[in-house]
Parts: sequence; structure tokens; C-alpha cells
Amino acid sequence: MKIVPLFQDQVASSDQEAILVTHSDFFEEYFEVFGRKARFLDSIDEQIAALDSEDLSLKVGRLEKGIKHAARALESTLEPCPMPRCVVFIGEGSYDGMGLIMKDLPHFFVDLSLVQARLSESSSFQLEIFLIHEALHGIHFSTSSEFYPRYYDTETDKYHRRMMTEGICAYLSARILGKTMESALWLGLVDDGVIHHWMGHCKEKKGPFGHAMQAAIRGEADDVYLWYDLFGVRDMDNLAESRAGYYYGYQIAVKLADAYGDERLLHLSYEEMKPHIDRYFAS
Repeated sequence: MKIVPLFQDQVASSDQEAILVTHSDFFEEYFEVFGRKARFLDSIDEQIAALDSEDLSLKVGRLEKGIKHAARALESTLEPCPMPRCVVFIGEGSYDGMGLIMKDLPHFFVDLSLVQARLSESSSFQLEIFLIHEALHGIHFSTSSEFYPRYYDTETDKYHRRMMTEGICAYLSARILGKTMESALWLGLVDDGVIHHWMGHCKEKKGPFGHAMQAAIRGEADDVYLWYDLFGVRDMDNLAESRAGYYYGYQIAVKLADAYGDERLLHLSYEEMKPHIDRYFAS
């Protein structure tokens, strides 16, 4: 798993627009699928200035060590497949990490603007499970391109495919490292009490969320907050009512693993998953 230290060019340059040209393969894909170019250009100088330059080399060293450990864990567990490259860059904060496809090859990125604060020695952040999760996204998008957000154009993509790629990557990252579901879904960033409350909320709202997704998929409703309640965080002071889609995706991934085996999860089609999704929300 090769590390692409794009951030080094960003820190060394006084012309960030030139960096976009130099690294156009990455940035064109990133802005097309995940980020916002205007926001990036407006904020990048501030993001670079906000990095703790004295401590940055130590934090990046921890990140690189984590990437190497993640690579060994993946290579020893998965069937032979192309290992994704990891692009470490300074972004505008749209995603802390995610998989992407560049030149038909799997990659994943890590945005230092969001992650560097978690790389201190005192942080409870579970770095390896985060990295394996994002690397698995790159592999999943490469083996099953219908789950790659670049190709999302329906409400089914927006909800069900997003839910399942997150659930599968969280489930497999937990299995590979022998971690709990709670670790895989929250990465050590929230305490046990919040997680317990969150799980109770997810279970209580499973039926309403299932109906809301079906209504959105059928075009019968347009809940502007539904996506954020399932995959984002609307209120940082109320994390326990956020990201329910990750929990549901994980639970369905467990059912899929029982039916097909862990080794098939990154290769299943949405049509193979759909009966399991329907049964889960109907129960």
C-alpha cells in the first residue's frame, strides 16, 4: 500500500491553484465526487496555517505507521486484490477519509485538516480501524463499481447503496482487527454512554427510517434532513441521534456474511443485497 504524501507539496507551495494542476488526477476525481472546489480554494490557506507545524511530522509519522499496519492486516486477510494507495492531503473538510478510483485503480484519501488533531498521543482515536475502513472503500468501489458515489444518480443509490458500502466496510474492518461494532462505527471518539444511547435510538427508529427511505426511493417524500440523520451529524451536541445508517448497514452486513461469507461481501451486487435489506427493515 503506497503512501502519496500530497500534503508536502501543499505545505511547500504558495500557489495552491498550481497544486491542483500538478495533482490533477487526484483533485479532479475528488472534486467531482466528494469535495467542493470553491470551498477548498477559499479555505486552503487557513487550513494549512492551522496545522501544528512543530508537531506535524510526529503526527504524520503515526499516520504512516498506521497505514503500514493496515496494509499488512488487509494483505494477510483478504483474497489477493490490488491494495489501494493512500493519498494524504489537506482538504476543505468534506470527508476525513474515503475511497476513490483513480486511473481505474483503488485509492483512498485522508484529509489532514480533519484527522491531524486525532493523531496526538493522548487521542482515543482508533487509527488502524479508520484506515482499514477507508481502504476497504477503495477496494469495494473497485470490485463493485455500482457502489462508487461517482455513479450515484438515484435515491436508491443515495440511501441503500451508501448504507451498504458503509456497513460492509465497517463490519469487515471490525472482523479484520478483531474489534467490536462500537469501535468500528465510532472509532473511539465517543464514550460508551453515548454509544449505548445511540444504539437504542437506532433500534427505536429502525421502522420509521426504513419507511422514510422507501418513501424517498419511490419519490413520495423529500425529507431534507433524512440523509443527514442517517449518514451525517446535524448537531454535534447530540451525536446519539446521528449516523443511524451506519448501524443499519452494519447489521445487514452481518446477515449478508451469514448468507454468503465474509469473502463475498465486497463482490455482492445490490440486487443480491436488496432482499436482506427489505427483511431487516420489515422485522
